[in-house]
Amino acid sequence: MSDLPPILQHLPPAPDESALLDGFTNWTVEQGIEMYPAQEEAAFELIAGSNVILNTPTGSGKSLVAVAAHFVGLGRDQRSVYTAPIKALVSEKFFELCRQFGPERVGMITGDGSINPDAPIICCTAEILANWALRDGDRTGVDIVIADEFHFYADPQRGWAWQLPILELPHCQFLLMSATLGNTRFFEEELSRRTGRDTALVKSTQRPVPLHFEYRTSTLHQSIEALLESGRAPIYLVHFTQREATEAAQSYLSLDPLSKDEKQQVKELIGGFRFDSPFGKGLRRFLVGGVGVHHAGLLPKYRLLVERLAQAGLLKIICGTDTLGVGVNVPIRSVLFTQLCKYDGTSTRLLRVREFQQIAGRAGRRGFDDSGDVWAQAPEHVVMNQQMLQKAAEDAKKKKKLVKKKAPDRGYAHWDEGTFTRLVEGDPEPLTSSFAVNHQMVMSLLDRPGDGCRAVRSLMTDNHESRKQQRHHIRRSISIYRSLVDAGLLEFPDEPDEYGRRVRVDFDLQDEFALHQPLSLWALDAIEHLDREFEVEERSHEQRHERREREREKVVDQETPANDNPFAALSGLVLDVATEADGTDEMDGAETDENDASVGFEPVEERTGLTEVEPVEEESTMRLVEAETKGEVQRAIAVLTIVEAVQESPGVVINAQLRKAKDELMAEMKSSGVEYEERMERLGKVEPPRPMKDWMYSDFNEFRTRHPWVGGNTVKPKSIARDMFERSMTFGEYTGHYGLKQSEGVLLRYLSDVYKGMTQNVPADAMNDELDEIAHWLGTLVRQVDSSLLDEWERLQNPDEHGEVGGEVRPPSEETHGEVTITTDARAFRTLVRNAAFRWVEQLARHERPRGSVEGLNARELMAPYWDEYDAIEIDGDARNSSRFDFDAAAGRVSQTIHDPEGHDEWRVLGDVNLEASREEDRLVIALTGIERR
Repeated sequence: MSDLPPILQHLPPAPDESALLDGFTNWTVEQGIEMYPAQEEAAFELIAGSNVILNTPTGSGKSLVAVAAHFVGLGRDQRSVYTAPIKALVSEKFFELCRQFGPERVGMITGDGSINPDAPIICCTAEILANWALRDGDRTGVDIVIADEFHFYADPQRGWAWQLPILELPHCQFLLMSATLGNTRFFEEELSRRTGRDTALVKSTQRPVPLHFEYRTSTLHQSIEALLESGRAPIYLVHFTQREATEAAQSYLSLDPLSKDEKQQVKELIGGFRFDSPFGKGLRRFLVGGVGVHHAGLLPKYRLLVERLAQAGLLKIICGTDTLGVGVNVPIRSVLFTQLCKYDGTSTRLLRVREFQQIAGRAGRRGFDDSGDVWAQAPEHVVMNQQMLQKAAEDAKKKKKLVKKKAPDRGYAHWDEGTFTRLVEGDPEPLTSSFAVNHQMVMSLLDRPGDGCRAVRSLMTDNHESRKQQRHHIRRSISIYRSLVDAGLLEFPDEPDEYGRRVRVDFDLQDEFALHQPLSLWALDAIEHLDREFEVEERSHEQRHERREREREKVVDQETPANDNPFAALSGLVLDVATEADGTDEMDGAETDENDASVGFEPVEERTGLTEVEPVEEESTMRLVEAETKGEVQRAIAVLTIVEAVQESPGVVINAQLRKAKDELMAEMKSSGVEYEERMERLGKVEPPRPMKDWMYSDFNEFRTRHPWVGGNTVKPKSIARDMFERSMTFGEYTGHYGLKQSEGVLLRYLSDVYKGMTQNVPADAMNDELDEIAHWLGTLVRQVDSSLLDEWERLQNPDEHGEVGGEVRPPSEETHGEVTITTDARAFRTLVRNAAFRWVEQLARHERPRGSVEGLNARELMAPYWDEYDAIEIDGDARNSSRFDFDAAAGRVSQTIHDPEGHDEWRVLGDVNLEASREEDRLVIALTGIERR
């Protein structure tokens, strides 16, 4: 018996057309697959050597045609590449193809890394293939291109990646697939012209499961009840924001769609699952009631669990967003649109035909349903008015006095049954070109073997843009070329080099990291600059200390300022503004804060560090960087801040930080009696935390002059991972603090990206113990919440260490990972304790009452002898040195030395960690128990 996968056992020894066709059809018969006419036609055309445009409905088996293309490639000893718009879909296809063709023949390449990149079958994102095409042109080692979800060709930001292979890979055979292509005449002619092959359009409206469409004027609840009662579940309710989808799920629990037996099955299936995030507890209640939630704001493990329960038929109602249209593995019987308009980031508009049909096409489960249903709700105010008219129909007086509900003033575009009919019956909008030119593109073309200038000229004048747009791209490419010359990044050899180049780039373009992640290259540069400043600061530390001593001698008889080291002015500014924003009181005359009045151990809690930002002069700004980078701990935090600045900003988190800051400042101003006009003026100056922003902007602008190919990219200063680290918050505490329960997935993906950035972007020689501790803490935090985000990335980074690929991946549960709590990773837990202890020191330095003190502890009285002797508490990086912290994990005892200006270091704060409570509550439970001189 052969060890080959079944499909390869049908691969003919000679790649003639009839043998390949027989081999593939014999395999489908063996697998019990009955091909539809469109599948047979597409497979035949591929085997005949034609390009194929496959325009068939969702669920009509386009994946089988892609398998046929890979089969043909292996039969001809050619390389086939499958591309998709999202990494999740790439990963799904990768594992699927591994099972079909064997893992040794299948590779995957994404921006995160690669597995088996030299395999004859490759799965990758569209951008990966587009960049290959730019760099190598018709020398690219690809023979067959399978472009899934080809309607992304029209995407304004990413469409160029679907166009480039057509322009630059004329030697390839193409399979373009989508359910919503619209008129394809242009692509048929374009593919034939460029490749010299025939191009076959395989188009069909035949669905394995026919759809029935209905426009509803009943209430949303009545429509759902009608679908449930007629046995047309599972139902996917299409909302257009994550918040709406989540809030709607709660209201549908009252419909009680599951039987007792089904509820018991759900409980058994999720019995060992860890619903250990703030949103998880609510989600569990939804699932047991037969209602699911599915959108990008969920943690990956929750989305996967929802998909598993839906596949088992145990979720009758699923509330989600319009992301259902692309590669989401949720089986659906009926799709119910709650509205036919959406906010697209600019304005609220009606759905486009393509958008509607992409989602509607998911209704009807092949092999389960005889038909599927697609319903759309009339606007809510229209439904209410109609019902009021019906009730008042027999009473002329009531009808006359009837006051109709008005359409919403905001977030609404009117639709009616005519709109619905147009969306159902209409053809998808024509795909329009979204070509774009940037520095990376021009550099890749110039450095290509052969005449790079000719390659640039050819691409600028022979693309799918209008002539007007082409002229714009030509001017743009000339401008980029001149900037590369001015920056000294181009070389002009007297004779063509061994690759035939008369122009070549004096930069390692094989370094994908540098070329396609320009901000990450800046991060390396910025860390180096930071370290140089740090080294200067360390060398001058002793000189400053001596100067300070001399200054002290001059003012013996005068009142000593609070802190006269070179960082005092700015440190004081930061502390004062932070204190003002916190609304915290000094010890003298302060009333007891209710959070401090409770008895025993207190959880770590801190108000936001967001501040009302006042203009800072340039000199002070540079001193901020010096202050940030003074000491190993602060240097590590500064490096974390740089890494965060090169990540995409998660808008929902940034907005939550801003909202929290404004709310707290408003509450403080109201309690202080600030006038309305002044309140509005001060609120207008509030911004989310952006530490080191002026330094980073200045450094990046200088970097851009030396590396013009960074183009329109820019740094994005922010503090999210840093904010969480400095607050010693758990994931759950942070989401609760900023109200991010419904966006946990967004936050976790961001933290995962920051961890990857620290692992990839920080050179080994720039790492130190403090930075390694932060990276370890962050990686542990992400894994504790949902390990799947890092598991796959690490598998891509080190495929040899993770064994055979292609196995089933399940969400984490206590059975698979054991019970994981905040105390599981001792090293990461120690980091949280250390941050909390130093925060006590910071509060004492500001003459504030330390939060979380045990009952009866009088910090002002205990600190009085210290203040008699010293005029300040150092809180710089040196003060945070690990040598000044001690934690006895077994006993839960904490000691943090207070660094005084004289360097005597005789005082310390003491604390106790309640380990059992920390484990049970999955958060750090710590109390300040004493302040003493040793």
